[in-house]
Amino acid sequence: MNILLTGGTGLIGRALCRRWIAEGHRLWVWSRTPERVAQVCGPQVQGVGELQQITTVPLDAVINLAGAPIADRPWTKARKTLLWDSRVKLTEHLLEWFARREQRPALLISGSAMAGTAMPANTA
Repeated sequence: MNILLTGGTGLIGRALCRRWIAEGHRLWVWSRTPERVAQVCGPQVQGVGELQQITTVPLDAVINLAGAPIADRPWTKARKTLLWDSRVKLTEHLLEWFARREQRPALLISGSAMAGTAMPANTA
């Protein structure tokens, strides 16, 4: 399969890269730092900084795991904006890109989660 993965340099993404490469899939990782992708995910994985770089690649699946880390810093207003943008706006951009493609992937899996207990308003 031809797979596009976002969030490929994260903990789960790295594990998926290793498995899919071992299974013989072709893999592209959309990343803010595409030059690091081969180092982090393996030399067979192609890092892309812009989706336009793979416009002609027929993709079978897109797995969207992108998002800034949620537990490494306080949730200031700026941090909340970054967390939102790195998940929601990135996903919107991905969907807009799909709409412009002649051949759309057969599978899209998009996951973003937060865990914890309820907190008073404006404290997270």
